[in-house]
Amino acid sequence: MPRSLDEYQVVALVNVPPLEGSWLDQLRQFVESGGGLVVIPGAQADLKFYNGHLLSRFGLPVFQQTIGHLGHTKALVSLGSINWNHPIFQGMFKKKVRNLDSPQFNLILKTAPTAQVEEIIQFQNGIPFLLSKSLDQGKVLLFTSALDPGWSDLPFKAIFAPLVYCSVSYVSSSVNKANVQIKVGQTLETHLQMVTKDLFVVKPNGQRVRINPKAMGTEFVVRFSDTDLPGVYSLYSGEKLLQKWVVNIDPRESDLRLIKFNDLEKSLGNGVWKLDPEADFVQAIQKSRRGRELTMMFLGLALVLMLAEILLARGVKFSSTSKEVQT
Repeated sequence: MPRSLDEYQVVALVNVPPLEGSWLDQLRQFVESGGGLVVIPGAQADLKFYNGHLLSRFGLPVFQQTIGHLGHTKALVSLGSINWNHPIFQGMFKKKVRNLDSPQFNLILKTAPTAQVEEIIQFQNGIPFLLSKSLDQGKVLLFTSALDPGWSDLPFKAIFAPLVYCSVSYVSSSVNKANVQIKVGQTLETHLQMVTKDLFVVKPNGQRVRINPKAMGTEFVVRFSDTDLPGVYSLYSGEKLLQKWVVNIDPRESDLRLIKFNDLEKSLGNGVWKLDPEADFVQAIQKSRRGRELTMMFLGLALVLMLAEILLARGVKFSSTSKEVQT
């Protein structure tokens, strides 16, 4: 296991054996600070460890029993109710899903949701398959069946890749409070109740920048405007991670649509000229440069004449002075 989780946005525990309590405490702090966690059981899943240490640490419902048999050719259950309005499915499908090619499951772990846990997908028998839990600034997702061919045929279904991708994307969106989309160049801001140690921000390139909060009433306001790089910005108080922000490139920079010529003229002024697609490209460029080349030539000629006039004036003055001395 890594010593520090500060460089990560999401941690996925997939078919993990029992973990040390100190590392689980670090993982909980990571989630509370805005990180994402995805828990997926598997063949190594020790229900005693999951229920007594892992799930309970994050306020997730415990596994009550296993239902089905590993590797059976006859399916036990398929997917039932799906909350398509949940944010996890945002952007997954362009059109409303009518007939889903549901995976068939041979082995599942029965659990019952609590008041603070949200069901996203259920099996046909009403047992939850995918649950979501918010924990301070972070989010946790819990699957109740493994993503393994011995447990189901989910890895061979069309929904598998989009579901995994959207799950990771969903929990990683909690890095920014209220899922605010921050772009390069914008100012990061947060409010702290108290400040006990030096504050600094770690930029995506690893650079540490010390910052001074401003007291406003009973709070301290932290603002950071040096967001010239896309990536994750982390706010620390000493060694304690306080918050993370994800800064993205402005999506307009990836817009490949052609800009209208009138809009281009408004932005750049008279420095834009339009080339007819049927015109001779080389001739058009030479024609556009001809006036500018003459301008530079006349400007150079004017400078030469001005210099000659200065030298001539100095010569006349020197000649007059010499005559006065002779007299």
